[in-house]
Amino acid sequence: MAIFCHMLGYYTQSQLIIAVSVLSSSFLGSLHCLGMCGPIVVATNKTKWHSLFYQMGRLFGYLILGFIVGHLGQEILGRFPGSWAALIAPFILGLTFISLGLLLFKQRQFHFPLPKLISLPYKKFITLQSKNKSSVFTFFIGLCSIFLPCGWLYGFVIGAATTNSIKTSLLIMFMFWLGTVPALFFTPLIFQKIIGPLKKKFPAMAGSILLVAGAILILVAIRRVL
Repeated sequence: MAIFCHMLGYYTQSQLIIAVSVLSSSFLGSLHCLGMCGPIVVATNKTKWHSLFYQMGRLFGYLILGFIVGHLGQEILGRFPGSWAALIAPFILGLTFISLGLLLFKQRQFHFPLPKLISLPYKKFITLQSKNKSSVFTFFIGLCSIFLPCGWLYGFVIGAATTNSIKTSLLIMFMFWLGTVPALFFTPLIFQKIIGPLKKKFPAMAGSILLVAGAILILVAIRRVL
């Protein structure tokens, strides 16, 4: 517990709000992940090792995304005076969270059609994995999942890009990954049986969390200026 509290000391209050909000909303909204990634998990994750390597591949890919967009965001917002950057970063992130929350409330589709440019190589990769049953192939299938046209994922990627901090961007992507693990590590069928009675309420719950977090971040930004 002391070590955990010490780790939390490295993050500001705003970063902790972001971390908890992303983790909880990612978990509650992970039913969206089953639509696109669920069939891939069923096709490739034949053993616990396959599942582990697939999740590690996803984590590695998400952290790469977090670093890239965090660096880009830092470069762009770094051109503004410090006081303006301190206002703009949480304000835009707050608006991003609110937008995602509203989409959840409206039950909007987060996934886009998979273009053949991506789908054909990805299917061949999955076929190779099923023939070789290699954990390494499963890792790369997880890694390449960042190229899937998932609006749920890229909503948080956009949020990560607005943080003006590589550390916070990595935190967002790690928490997003962690929230989706239960839905994709356990087979979709088992996960849906466990949460079946509540799954209709999950989008509204996740949306509420994002709306509240977004409002708090905007208020924090305004308080810094006043």
